[in-house]
Amino acid sequence: MFATVTRMKLTFQMNNGSVFVQDLWEYPLKDLNVLAISLRTLLKQQGEDDFLRSKTKEDKLTKLKFDVVKYIIDTLLDEQEASIDLAAKSQEKQVLLKALARKQEQSIDALSEEEVLAKLAELDS
Repeated sequence: MFATVTRMKLTFQMNNGSVFVQDLWEYPLKDLNVLAISLRTLLKQQGEDDFLRSKTKEDKLTKLKFDVVKYIIDTLLDEQEASIDLAAKSQEKQVLLKALARKQEQSIDALSEEEVLAKLAELDS
């Protein structure tokens, strides 16, 4: 799909003018959503729902553009979800590391004076 789009040098109409497919990755999801809705509306106007009607070159081009925008939106949403999952895991790891540090400190506090001195002597040698 992307090979076709890039070879055709397709452009997409955005608020600030025409942009190439690679530029779409930089747009906010809400802008991409507006673009996808407008392409879907155009597809319906072109009779996409009529399965008996022959598809014109323009119909196929609009469908290709819609598919590209939909793919980019889906990919960005997946990446956003993965980022949220990663942040949650990172936060949980920090909590667990703090708990481990407290447990290690408690085990050191439980050592007798002789055990502490012996450990210090081991470290000095």
